Amino acid sequence: MTSSVALSELNDLTHLGMAMPGDDLTVSEAARELNISPATLRRWDKAGVFSPTWRFPSPDGKGHRRYSRTDIEAFKEKLRLQGGVTAP
Repeated sequence: MTSSVALSELNDLTHLGMAMPGDDLTVSEAARELNISPATLRRWDKAGVFSPTWRFPSPDGKGHRRYSRTDIEAFKEKLRLQGGVTAP
């Protein structure tokens, strides 16, 4: 599940029992878990292959992506069932 969340909404989400993005992995960390480059993970996001769990703004306007360990493990299983990593 992918969420686009403003920073002002994060406190509301914690009251609902949802995990904070700080518990999740950065693009580089997630890419390392998937044994791919960060650029590949960003391309997969743009192509709709594997989207981040969280997106939230940054002061530079570019934003940040975060991936949950649960989503990464589920995606790894999907890749395993499909026979490995394939380009989108």
